[in-house]
Amino acid sequence: MPNTPQKSFIPRQGTATKRRQGASRRVYVFTVLCYFLLFSTLIATGAVFIYGRVIDAQLEDEIVALNEAIGVFNQEEMNKVRDFDIRLRQAQFRIDNSVSAASIFTALEAATVRTVQISELTLERMADTEFVLNANVITDGFDSSIFQRGIFERNDVIESVKIENLALGQETTGEGQIIAAGSQVAFTARLGVPLTKVPFIPNQSTPAPVPVTPPVSTEATSTSTDNELSTSSAALPANTITP
Repeated sequence: MPNTPQKSFIPRQGTATKRRQGASRRVYVFTVLCYFLLFSTLIATGAVFIYGRVIDAQLEDEIVALNEAIGVFNQEEMNKVRDFDIRLRQAQFRIDNSVSAASIFTALEAATVRTVQISELTLERMADTEFVLNANVITDGFDSSIFQRGIFERNDVIESVKIENLALGQETTGEGQIIAAGSQVAFTARLGVPLTKVPFIPNQSTPAPVPVTPPVSTEATSTSTDNELSTSSAALPANTITP
């Protein structure tokens, strides 16, 4: 067998060098969130622990202060404070429910027709709710009576109007003798005025200062002669005060 050549027809490749690849550094959002939650939990735990210690210290201080206050507490002084508070509340309630009687009469005068005469009037306060006025009214006719009732009902101060005992009037003489039945109409008006409509408003104006009159010195010299007497004054009061 003939000698074969030692060389192959397949070309030989040289030794290839491989490059090392470094590890890939990738940052994941889930990992960041987990670290954030972990550190947040640790910080929150420490803050809660410190806050609890502070609260416990404040509680101990308050307990000590309470024990000291209990030791110096006086029941008699407390009763005085309660009595004063009750009187103060009563005074405030009275002030809040103060009314002006003048406002009631002013409203009644404004709501009365010129041809109407009030012969008798009674005023009664019903607790702290309203005033009740019972007025005996005399008018010159039915038209005036109806008109007067409408004026009462449309008044802003008067809340309720009730007409009773409607009757014809009678003309009398000066001696009280009945001479004839006239056209006059008499009735009783029951008027309700709420306390809120007539509150008492104190006057806020300050009183005027009283003028002080300076002392007046008078120097008079008199000269007498045989026929006349003259008197001169150096200073006299400017105004004469009359009672």
